[in-house]
Amino acid sequence: MDELWFDELIDGKPILCSTIQLGIIESLLVYSLLPAEKLSEISSEMEQYNETEANKTILLLKENEYETDTRKQFDKMLQDGVFEGGDF
Repeated sequence: MDELWFDELIDGKPILCSTIQLGIIESLLVYSLLPAEKLSEISSEMEQYNETEANKTILLLKENEYETDTRKQFDKMLQDGVFEGGDF
């Protein structure tokens, strides 16, 4: 067993996020509808995130993701009631 990994586990310190999580965050930043200040904050701090913070950030970015597929945009508009009432 790798002693370094085991030491991190029993040390109690949060493990830093993986390069895969960093890649996911970077790719989601491009399509996010969050304010520019928040995106800049995430971009500058993401390398210091632990796994939990990275997961929370990924969820936040996914919730605020700009949908590029026009069909999915239309379906979301229908769900949100944009076309109800005839005034659009």
